[in-house]
Amino acid sequence: MRRHLRLMRIFIGATVSAQLEYRANFVGAVLASLGEAGVALLGISLLFSQPGAQGSVAGPTVKPCW
Repeated sequence: MRRHLRLMRIFIGATVSAQLEYRANFVGAVLASLGEAGVALLGISLLFSQPGAQGSVAGPTVKPCW
């Protein structure tokens, strides 16, 4: 397991150092990633927000038969 973690650390370090060679590309990639995360969170919030709901995800209500 340590061998795999060490190998992953080496690969991530190589990727980050390659991205840092061109700082403008790195900054652009970071901003694009943050933008994508923001859009995803906005979509999720729109999906789960319902007018009139009190902060909960409410589905259709079923009235009891009695």
